[in-house]
Amino acid sequence: MKQKTHKGASKRVKMTKKGKSNSKMLKGAVNNSHLKRKKTASNKHRKKLMSEVSKGFAKRIRRLINQ
Repeated sequence: MKQKTHKGASKRVKMTKKGKSNSKMLKGAVNNSHLKRKKTASNKHRKKLMSEVSKGFAKRIRRLINQ
């Protein structure tokens, strides 16, 4: 039976170079949805940026999104 894509994982992760085996996997920062008055301006700015996923975590995510 064909494996289904994990929709939650696919929405949270962006891939560069579609279809390539050496493509990077990027994810957004956590703790960025609410309670922003407490956070410093530099912290909020840093959380807007995408960061690269580690190799071990990327392997797990690839298995979930079937790539």
